[in-house]
Amino acid sequence: MGVDVAKLLSGKALPETSTESVQPNELVRKLMAREAPAEILPFPRNGIDGKALFDYRMRVLTQFELDACTVDAERYTRKQFLDKKTPGDEDLGAVKGEAWTEVFSNSKVVEVLQRACTQPEMKKNDSGIGYYPPLFQGCQQIRKLLTSDELGSLGDAYLNVQFKFGKLFRLMSADEVDEVVNQLEKGIDSYPLSHLEPGQLIVLVCSLAARNRALRIDTGSSGGPAESGTDETLIKMDGE
Repeated sequence: MGVDVAKLLSGKALPETSTESVQPNELVRKLMAREAPAEILPFPRNGIDGKALFDYRMRVLTQFELDACTVDAERYTRKQFLDKKTPGDEDLGAVKGEAWTEVFSNSKVVEVLQRACTQPEMKKNDSGIGYYPPLFQGCQQIRKLLTSDELGSLGDAYLNVQFKFGKLFRLMSADEVDEVVNQLEKGIDSYPLSHLEPGQLIVLVCSLAARNRALRIDTGSSGGPAESGTDETLIKMDGE
């Protein structure tokens, strides 16, 4: 059956909409034999039992899809401002300030989530081709059902999944970890963590965990103090 997001989040089931099956281009299907990386995650809203209402599937979008997200977010933002204009208002080009930036940024997150969040179970269309139905019926449903915190949480989840499966992921070297730790030891005035991107924070935490693991393994095997630094076997680029 799949997850009825509207029913679970608002208690009101929306009418089902039938969409025509889109046949994938045969050449593209052969070139992309492997489906996009994805991960099953708990939805960031709990039920009365304290557990996530349901699980969903977050997949990594292609650059083509991300470009479409940007275009559609710009279109939505422009429409929002056009709808609020009255005769005599200044030109749209002059109002692209803080409000425009905020509406556009939020809209782009919504566009990404509309494409990236799917039902966890695969279905098959009339031609027997497997696909994952979208979790949300449209961007407006996302805007109406989700709080800003939930939207931010899902946006962070997409970045984490994208980063996790990216080819550039690697743990920090021992020297890089030492540098960040030294900055932290200087005191909170330096705020070194605030300058790191979300992906870099993940790398830092994973690298510290790897160092801790290496220290525990070394201590347990030798019975003496462990050598400083991260196990170099854990520091490598993905695919090396």
